[in-house]
Amino acid sequence: GASQFAVASLIVGKPYVLPYHNSFKDAGVEGKFVALESLDQSVSWSISKQVSVDDDGGSLIFHPKEEGHSSIIPGKLSFKGAISPKLIFDYQGEAAAPGKLEILIRHKDGTFDPAVWTHDFTNEPNPGEWNNVVVNLPVSLANEDYVLLYIKATSNGNMKDTPIYVDN
Repeated sequence: GASQFAVASLIVGKPYVLPYHNSFKDAGVEGKFVALESLDQSVSWSISKQVSVDDDGGSLIFHPKEEGHSSIIPGKLSFKGAISPKLIFDYQGEAAAPGKLEILIRHKDGTFDPAVWTHDFTNEPNPGEWNNVVVNLPVSLANEDYVLLYIKATSNGNMKDTPIYVDN
């Protein structure tokens, strides 16, 4: 039934500073905090042991059987001192996968910027291949105490056989 109950998340502690790296080696999070946001457990990111761009035994995988979205948030990140902040990662997807990948920035006050990078997999030009991405982030991030980086995947249908992988 209906309820007035809501759940809010709060990430505490010091932010990670640059350079920040997590390649999900050996299908783990390398001792770092990583948050998962999902409205439904069946539409969620997980870690794969089978596929990785750097052959270290781990990457993120998104392959739900139904519509929905999920985000991975690698803790609070500080870009203080960064002159030209960048996000570098690799992704892989299949042709005509009914999904989208976005990189979003959430500020300390809870507001989000428009996506700094988006990719629609329904028209994937390099199916089954790793693609390296370098995203130029706003220079203004260097003036903030921290931000949260959201790696958001959205499914518009069954992606069981057409997963999205992210690694770095």
